[in-house]
Amino acid sequence: MKKLIIASILLCSMCASAQDDYVIKKDGTKILIRNEVYHHSTFGKLRCYFSDLKGIQFEKGIELDEIEKLVTSDITYIPFKESEKRNKDLMLYKVVAESDDKILLLAFYPPAIQPSYAPEYYLWYQYRIVDKNTSSIVEAGMFCESGIRKKIKDQKIAIEAVKKHFSNCKNIMGNLAEFETRLPKKMGTGFTDAYIAGFMHQKKLLKCEL
Repeated sequence: MKKLIIASILLCSMCASAQDDYVIKKDGTKILIRNEVYHHSTFGKLRCYFSDLKGIQFEKGIELDEIEKLVTSDITYIPFKESEKRNKDLMLYKVVAESDDKILLLAFYPPAIQPSYAPEYYLWYQYRIVDKNTSSIVEAGMFCESGIRKKIKDQKIAIEAVKKHFSNCKNIMGNLAEFETRLPKKMGTGFTDAYIAGFMHQKKLLKCEL
């Protein structure tokens, strides 16, 4: 499968009005962004479209290794290595769940080529479960929104990975159970609320409660 490097396309604003959504760079710079930003594959940069005082828009790219985090509403995104073997290849991941010692990260993006048997838009999901103390990937996988039997298997593997590493978190397990029985019947249509994809797409961080 052709390598995909994750970044983002964002609508950004330099307006002085109060906002809850922003990017923090490693040098401490804070960049305000608009609500409802969407993240998908592009060229390893955070792409921002700014408006100047005259309302004229211009584009600016920020290298992922310059970014500390992106916060939008109650969700945080962080640049993280694609794999243990390619530490320099960063991807922008959503922080889905967190316990005292682990975090569940997710990157999602459309397929490079839209297959003829799936005319509707759907997403690929790449997840990483990371040890917070060592920043090492303890489990990783990928699945897509699909009702095809072999694709359902990948989704079930993702569910079992979450159960394995967050089994002591009653609230996360209870939340996951709400989605576990929602098997997709066809290819997904973007940001779905079905099954494991719905669990990953919630607009909140799932913090561990014992």
